[in-house]
Amino acid sequence: MWKATTTSPTGNRRIAPRPYCSHRPPREASAVEPEADPDSRAFTLIEILLVVTIMMIAAAVAVPVFRGSFRGLALRSTVRDLVMAGRYARARAALQSRQVALVFYLDRGRFEVAELTAEEKEAEVADLVHDFEGADLWGRSLEKELQAAISYRVNPLISRSTSAGVKIVRVTTESASQEYEGSAWVYYYPNGMCDGYTVELADKRGRRALIAVSSYSGTPTVEYVTGVGR
Repeated sequence: MWKATTTSPTGNRRIAPRPYCSHRPPREASAVEPEADPDSRAFTLIEILLVVTIMMIAAAVAVPVFRGSFRGLALRSTVRDLVMAGRYARARAALQSRQVALVFYLDRGRFEVAELTAEEKEAEVADLVHDFEGADLWGRSLEKELQAAISYRVNPLISRSTSAGVKIVRVTTESASQEYEGSAWVYYYPNGMCDGYTVELADKRGRRALIAVSSYSGTPTVEYVTGVGR
């Protein structure tokens, strides 16, 4: 450290500025990081194979479970659609003050809610009662003979198909006359009642569902039966 003095022309002394001097200690070199263990840098081949094996086992167990769940959902979805169709038919009959039919097509796996409009066939009443005494012997009345001469025009309101893999096994109604060549139908009436009926559904795995509807209240009850091929 030093001082320099100079004399100005006027005779005044001036002190030259001191040069800057740092008293900080010299910077130490950064410590060298220890080299990482080569075995801890990545997974070993054995660890990777172990993880892959565990994932394959988990997938093999989970896939059949999910597949069975999806098939079970298809059956339950069809049951839900049928129950809703019955409720809609009941409400429609009450609101419109006319009977509404729930029609099942077993061969096609379809069902629909429809209004039936009566249409008389081209037939003479005299032709129907030509053997009235014989009709009585057969257990049939004139009223039923006249009803046989009336056809119905079906006006579908809603139509649904069963889910994939689900079929309508059978429909049992209170009247055998409401089952004909792979089809069956029941009526819902304005007073809230309906023809009692039972529908049996089944899927490819053998699982079954029984839907029984009360004729007095129109309330359905559902029972599921687990199949052998679960």
